[in-house]
Amino acid sequence: MSVFWVAALSAYALFSAAILLFACVDPDGEGVLSTLSRGLYEVPDALVSSGLARAVLGTRGQRILRRCGHYVCEEPNPILQTVYLALVCGGYGAVILVAYPRVPCATLGAYHEWTGLVAFAAALFSFCLASRAPPGYIVDAATEKRHDNYPYDDVLFTSGRACPTTGVRKLARSKFCRTTGLTVARFDHFCPWINQAVGEENYRYFLLFLGLHVILLTYGAAACTLLLWDVVVTERLAQALFFDARLGRTVPATKIVILRYLLGKEKVLTALLAVCLVMGVLVVAFLAYHLWLISRGTTTNEYYKWRAIKNAKNITNIYNRGLLANIGEVLFPLSTRSPTERPPPDAWLRRRQTPQEEDDDDGGADVAATTTKRQQRRGSFPRSPSNNNNNNRHHHNGGGAPHHHESSSPSEKTTTTKPKQS
Repeated sequence: MSVFWVAALSAYALFSAAILLFACVDPDGEGVLSTLSRGLYEVPDALVSSGLARAVLGTRGQRILRRCGHYVCEEPNPILQTVYLALVCGGYGAVILVAYPRVPCATLGAYHEWTGLVAFAAALFSFCLASRAPPGYIVDAATEKRHDNYPYDDVLFTSGRACPTTGVRKLARSKFCRTTGLTVARFDHFCPWINQAVGEENYRYFLLFLGLHVILLTYGAAACTLLLWDVVVTERLAQALFFDARLGRTVPATKIVILRYLLGKEKVLTALLAVCLVMGVLVVAFLAYHLWLISRGTTTNEYYKWRAIKNAKNITNIYNRGLLANIGEVLFPLSTRSPTERPPPDAWLRRRQTPQEEDDDDGGADVAATTTKRQQRRGSFPRSPSNNNNNNRHHHNGGGAPHHHESSSPSEKTTTTKPKQS
């Protein structure tokens, strides 16, 4: 194998590993992968904040670089969406230019031109759908009522709490998304590939996105392999003799010799095969992980919360209602069903305390003051005055040490927990 291919495959492997750690691993979790993922955030930030960076770039340059880093790592942005489109559309363009002219052949029929187009179009459609479908934002009284479908388990989620950033009541299984600046129902994670938080109402589209890309990558890897095999059969490479420039003589065909020949002659096909194999393994593993979470009735966010509990094995997860019911909740979210189709409270072991309405008409001022600038820019989510009546309740995030501050009512105190990004 030439130096070029060794360098190219090594660079691609490092790029794939970095994308995996950046986009698919929780930096706030535990374990080796989470530690490496945190390093992708912390090491560049430490370098930018160092005195050496200030000396080289100057104060203004350092500030600009830090702002760029914050935009890339902490804010919604289309960077990985652009990378995705470049990979998928560029790859399919290479297929049109290099692979389709060879079809039909001994290993692939002519219909593969159409099936390949269908697989590509379906994957692209799922990307657009997952990128556009809202996850289920909780922003006012109406959306609170719409997504209030799960009981509090008093382990991960406790009743009578509100988000200290947005002011909305913290429903069971919801979480404040630090990237989007909004509270998401049945929050799973933020996916930079679709530039979208994944929650109750778009989780099914996210799984469709993963599933169709598993099909596309598997199909692409199989097609490239068959085209390369057609080259081996047509040119009778197994019976050929090859001239080895390093040895200065001919050598018989072996698997390594044939592979080196294909890498040199069929660069585009072998590159497409490598991309499909590497990305296919990653996407299959990620899809399998999410299917495993569904079977256990949990989310990515809740999975890491359970791991932080020492005696978690002795606690029953009340959200695990069985495989079929868990799948049904993902495919047909409770928030999209009519009230008569939702589980009754007693069947869900609901233990929430009935909220008490406040008589203080000035309570809304404190909630509005806590709204972040990012949420204020999202004018498409109006705040309802009825939501302001709940801001003097006891608040809790379901984990972490509580912090106390004075509420708008002098006679009450509110307990809040600083939200933690999953």
